Amino acid sequence: MLPAVFVGTIETGSVDRTILEPSLTTRLGLFDWLQLEAIFPWRYSNERHSLTNEEITIDDTAFGDIEAGLSAQLMKEKGPWPALVGAVRVRTTTGQDLFDIDSPDELPTGSGFWGVRGILSAIKVRDPIVIFGNIGYTYNIPRTGDFGFPQPAEDVEIDPGDTIEWGLGFAYAISPEISLNMQYVHRLSVRSDMKDSGTLPEEQEGKLPGTYQNVPELKLGTVWNFKKNRFIDFSVSIGLSEDAPDVTVQIGMPFRF
Repeated sequence: MLPAVFVGTIETGSVDRTILEPSLTTRLGLFDWLQLEAIFPWRYSNERHSLTNEEITIDDTAFGDIEAGLSAQLMKEKGPWPALVGAVRVRTTTGQDLFDIDSPDELPTGSGFWGVRGILSAIKVRDPIVIFGNIGYTYNIPRTGDFGFPQPAEDVEIDPGDTIEWGLGFAYAISPEISLNMQYVHRLSVRSDMKDSGTLPEEQEGKLPGTYQNVPELKLGTVWNFKKNRFIDFSVSIGLSEDAPDVTVQIGMPFRF
């Protein structure tokens, strides 16, 4: 056996990320079976980089990616068949993305890529239980530009990869005002791909390592209908893999007009 020789500095570190994203979601009923929706997110991001000899904290606040879409009831529940609801949503690039950052004190608040998401949901009522499941697919549109990452290059095309998702859960009414729900959600994102017109070294083209995402989550929640047409939706999601967020807390309070 040969002795190992290390030249230079060896450091270990970790990154803790906290994101707070208040958003305004608006929905407009066009018909009794069709509605239009739009989401306007605002994102606060905090990253704490813990290195061997120091700790660096970065904060940033900005608009996220605005989304808009349509959802429609494709089939009503009848006999043994569940109700079917389909939805299509478009994600814009209004948020600050990784390629817009000019300072080490800034953080991305958007994906940087347009996306189109389609989802099909099935809902079956068996009073006092509602069973639901869904399957969806997101097409992230490739982007071509003159990027400075990983090194200055022209006409680089980055394909962020698509995402497939599915979920299954149920809601249980424990009283006329309160219900409990549980859902398993799983998302898989394929590796990003990068290619250009010849300005990048050959070894830097192709699939980008570390961009494959396997995100399973268990979501627990409750809905409290505290007033007519007023209710609070509270949920906690627990990540079940290294790619998933450790904990996600969501609070919603719809207002109907």
